[in-house]
Amino acid sequence: MNLDGRVAVTGDDLGQIKVIDVGNCKVVFQASISSRDDQRKVAITHLCSRGASDNFVICTSDGAVHQLLNFRDVATVPGNLKGGTVGIGELDERRALFCSPAGEVFFLQDEKLIPSSMKVGNNVQCMQTSRHERILSVAGKEHELELWDLQHEKSTFRWVIRNFLFYALARTPLLLREELSFAIRYMAVYCLSSSGSSCTKDHVLPVSFT
Repeated sequence: MNLDGRVAVTGDDLGQIKVIDVGNCKVVFQASISSRDDQRKVAITHLCSRGASDNFVICTSDGAVHQLLNFRDVATVPGNLKGGTVGIGELDERRALFCSPAGEVFFLQDEKLIPSSMKVGNNVQCMQTSRHERILSVAGKEHELELWDLQHEKSTFRWVIRNFLFYALARTPLLLREELSFAIRYMAVYCLSSSGSSCTKDHVLPVSFT
């Protein structure tokens, strides 16, 4: 399918995946992740492209992983992320990475889900990957920001907020959740450029309230 690069891929809470030709403002492919016999509509929670190819990885709320191939076919990957996922990260055209809320890391490689020995903490709520630096950034409840070296599978940087007013309360990251994707990417670049990827010491982010 030749769409001249002007393509948008969307997914919704009813399990509908759509490929939109932006130039002509029309839907050129549409499919449902849920089967016709399944009364429980499965929401699409995350999408991720596979490099420069016309393939996308799709995660749904039931922990299943699917692939959109060449903007025209949907295939289900064997296995299931039973704990769900907080995001998908593109590593290259052959591999993608998933992280569960419990901090478990999985790779999609050769159309198979492969568990990793990495454990990136608990209560993870969002993640980003840096394709070129092989860095995984995670954040969540009581888990402000941590960078992981994917090649060596070890933590290289941890950002801690200490002077929070209500220590007894379970809290989400101080940044609004809808801004976390951008914030993690920005802070990861800042941390790496200012401290280097070999930094392992905790860093404290001062916070004031008015």
